[in-house]
Amino acid sequence: MTEEHKEGLTNLELKLTEAVSTLHREVEILKQQLEAVRLAGGTGPVTIRETKIDAPKPKEFRGERSAQDVENFIWKMEDYYEHLNIVDEAAKIRAATMYLIDTAMLWWRKKKTEMEKGTCSITTWEQFKSELKRQFYPQNIVNEACRKLRELKQTTSIREYVKEFTKLILHIPNISGEDLLFYFMDGLQNWAKQELQQRQVKDVDEAIVVAESLTDFKTEATKSRDTKSKPVRSGGDRTYRDKGKQIVGPNRDSKGEGNRNSHWCDRYNEKKKTNGPCNGCYLCKDPGHHYRDCPSLGKLSALIAAERRQKGVAQTDMQAGEATA
Repeated sequence: MTEEHKEGLTNLELKLTEAVSTLHREVEILKQQLEAVRLAGGTGPVTIRETKIDAPKPKEFRGERSAQDVENFIWKMEDYYEHLNIVDEAAKIRAATMYLIDTAMLWWRKKKTEMEKGTCSITTWEQFKSELKRQFYPQNIVNEACRKLRELKQTTSIREYVKEFTKLILHIPNISGEDLLFYFMDGLQNWAKQELQQRQVKDVDEAIVVAESLTDFKTEATKSRDTKSKPVRSGGDRTYRDKGKQIVGPNRDSKGEGNRNSHWCDRYNEKKKTNGPCNGCYLCKDPGHHYRDCPSLGKLSALIAAERRQKGVAQTDMQAGEATA
């Protein structure tokens, strides 16, 4: 019998198994209907509706040496068996081998050859899982996961820390709940660790839930603090920028400018007090009036106008002499 025929028979057997599982469910529904009629004591039909949920197909396993991929494949296959009510050991193995591709398919072909020669025996689902893990599990995966768990520290967000922590503990099946809680608390930053200690968490599941809620709380607090720290656009003492020039508000010092301005204001006020309320006229030096009220201002204007006229006449004569020459 060729490989194609064997594969065809396996597909047919898997479909037959699914059909038998469907018939089992329908028989159970009929039994429930009959029981409901008997309890009701009537002769009328009793309809019991069932919502049919199709089982999702498991993802194919390529044979990569990854503990996470191996565990996910086994878990999805067992969930598939439970949904279809597959209990036969041989049927479980045949169904699982239908989802092996690439390197994993080559491994199974080799195992089939060994089984035909009598050098290997895989007759139960547990034996199949054991052989699959022995082939595709990385070496010393448990010891490596334990080492990484001891060294794991929160350096970014709590969500990233929880994600990495959860990945590692999936590879350590025999770790106790107390050790899980200790390693989780030990890797957190001090502020988060103190908060969990104050809330007196009892197990690692509770600790993860509380820690993730702290992440949301801290995010909201950070947003609120950033909003309060933004500068106000109107009023207040803040630094303005106008065409590349920095103008400092009235109550803010910028590189010593405030101290120099204050010193200049003090000197100005002191000089103003010395000179009195009015500095007087700078034209005639009379302190009794300002320069705009000075009686000599009209005379000065007349002198300036006469001087300008004389300059204009002299310039005209000079131009006429040059033209005559």
